[in-house]
Amino acid sequence: MEEKKKSYAIGDIVVTAACILGLPLVLIRLSMYGGLTAPMWWTGLGIYVLSALLLYRRSLEKKWLKALHWSARILGVLLMLAAFYLPAEIGRYFERDPSMYSAKRYVYIEGVKDGRDAGLLPEELPGDITDYYFSTMSEMPMAQDYRPYAYLVFHGSEELLRSFEAKFSQMSGYEQAEAKMPEEAGAVQKPEALPMHVFDKLLDEASINEDLSRAVIYLGNDGDRLNSPTGALLNYDPDLW
Repeated sequence: MEEKKKSYAIGDIVVTAACILGLPLVLIRLSMYGGLTAPMWWTGLGIYVLSALLLYRRSLEKKWLKALHWSARILGVLLMLAAFYLPAEIGRYFERDPSMYSAKRYVYIEGVKDGRDAGLLPEELPGDITDYYFSTMSEMPMAQDYRPYAYLVFHGSEELLRSFEAKFSQMSGYEQAEAKMPEEAGAVQKPEALPMHVFDKLLDEASINEDLSRAVIYLGNDGDRLNSPTGALLNYDPDLW
């Protein structure tokens, strides 16, 4: 009996030490995906602690309680590990995997944005698209000039683009921006309403035509476009189809 108690105590000490020593890193990661990882982490930790407090002594006497005790502990640890790694891995990778669209959308909206901007990304990926690209990134708290972002890019038919434009025109919080092209020689040929970092991302990842004269742009009208811009660009250039 004493040996079992010692083994339980050693396991608890190891888990407690890992949580304490890794607390700064854990807090950083929880803040990066606060709306998703924090509930997973604290739920896992709560399950682990409750199993240790409520089932510890009883598990020494009955086998089924021992199995329940260890199952709860393992579940708690797995939830904490999943909270620490899973959202970050989904957000960083699978950029060109359409089957991961729902998972990446959920991680970005519920994890990074805490439920905001849910209407901007379609609930389901359209079936008749090509050249899919979906990159998501969380916010790093130590970098003051960094903001969380998501780039969803795909090529589709003009009919599909028209349906999206009809949706954006009816959404509250977004308005059509004037897609004015620069006239001076040597200027970057991008609409003035389109931020440069978005334009660069489109060129690098979406392989768009640099001519955006037929592009329609919708931007969020929350008054904070520089710090957290949201919007959509619909390019009706037939050379892209």
